[in-house]
Amino acid sequence: MTALRELSITYGAITVGGTSDVYQLDGFTRHTVTDGVSDSFIEFDVVVIAASAAALAGRCAAIERVFRTPRKSLTVVQSGIPLIAVSHAAASGGFNTLPEIRKIGQEGDSARSRRYSLRVKFETPADTVSTSGLRESSVNVEYDAARIRTVTLSGVFTAVPGTTSARARYDAAIAAHASSVLSSLSVTTSELVGEPTSEHDYDDKTIRFARVYRELIFGQGTDAASDDPGIVDQNLKVSRREFSEERSAASQIAAIGSSSVQALAVFDVRYEASIDSTVTTSLHTKYQSIRSWLLGQIRTMFSQGQFALMSEKPEYHRDANRITVDIVAEGPVGGQSMTKRIVSVTDRIVEPTVFRNAWDGDVLAAYIYEGHATVTRTITETYRRIGSETSAGANAYALSLPGAYSYPPTRYLQGTWYVVESSGDATPIRIGIEGQDTIDMVDVSAVVTMRRVMRVAGESQTKEVPKRSTTPAARTG
Repeated sequence: MTALRELSITYGAITVGGTSDVYQLDGFTRHTVTDGVSDSFIEFDVVVIAASAAALAGRCAAIERVFRTPRKSLTVVQSGIPLIAVSHAAASGGFNTLPEIRKIGQEGDSARSRRYSLRVKFETPADTVSTSGLRESSVNVEYDAARIRTVTLSGVFTAVPGTTSARARYDAAIAAHASSVLSSLSVTTSELVGEPTSEHDYDDKTIRFARVYRELIFGQGTDAASDDPGIVDQNLKVSRREFSEERSAASQIAAIGSSSVQALAVFDVRYEASIDSTVTTSLHTKYQSIRSWLLGQIRTMFSQGQFALMSEKPEYHRDANRITVDIVAEGPVGGQSMTKRIVSVTDRIVEPTVFRNAWDGDVLAAYIYEGHATVTRTITETYRRIGSETSAGANAYALSLPGAYSYPPTRYLQGTWYVVESSGDATPIRIGIEGQDTIDMVDVSAVVTMRRVMRVAGESQTKEVPKRSTTPAARTG
């Protein structure tokens, strides 16, 4: 005889209670329902009844098989009114149902009946919170040595009615959730640098996630600290090398007119960045879009706002969708325009002795006469400066005669220096890759030759100087 019950519970293909005379709810044991934020479950006892032992074995096998099968629909109806309706496929009321069946060995067991204790656990969708689908969320803030923050968001999203895929719900809601969290931390500019966890379950009803954001204090492709959605994990490293400049001693430089001398500084620049493959995989095109910004960053490192691009080596890592660029640039870092300056002095003395060969049986015999001493000094200045040939000035090759160089040789204190010859030349050069950032420079060489002369008193400058005596001096030695 059918034991009619107003309460029926259906899991999968089996209904217990209600009008079923095969699977009857135990009228002496109340069913219990526990409802929670993440999990809920219902527990009830059922008595399986059959007219024969063989029929009982078949019906017991059927209910045991169903209650060992997960992810089936669950409904609880009281007097025709649904109390619980869990549709795993639609993520409505719950999902990921997990049944459990136990043979409890109590009254009701016989050759024609068997009592079971049943429990169905299911997860509940996160559809009662403001961030629909977000069941759990935690935030970790890490500070590095420079107090730049790395923020890690982690948690769980679930499917909800209308969005039966937890991953789809996560993809749709995570950006707004992250923005809200970062704003609450006063992180004004950041970028997503990693997503180490994005794990959904068998039927994509829950997804556990972790996303890592890094605070930005430097621009990406612009001067402002902004996030370029196509650039990830950017790193710009600059090394500055300075060299000992070629120059004469400070006293010599001062003697010919002071001008600061400093060799060009060399900057070694390395730029690295991953490029979001969902934005672009055209690495060359992406690099060209940020290249002018990168060169602008280099330009700010040079005091005169100019530099020479000596080498540029972009590398495109196709498999990793990453760009690495090495740049070498040279340029001035101070207000100087001269990068090299050398002054050299050469003295040449021809002694005032004239020898005339003689023969007296000695192969070394000679008449010795007093002649004129010739004392000359050649001053050579070479320098390199920034600018064109004309920018060196109209008097670029006119070397002044400094007092520091006007001293006479020790044995010839008389007389005065007179310029007898001067010359100069300039060689324009250009450093840097042609067509890119370059610096025009000029190599200048100025040469002045002077002679030390003892001018005859009272003689006109145009009058011929009288010849000295040619009478040979007595031979010595």
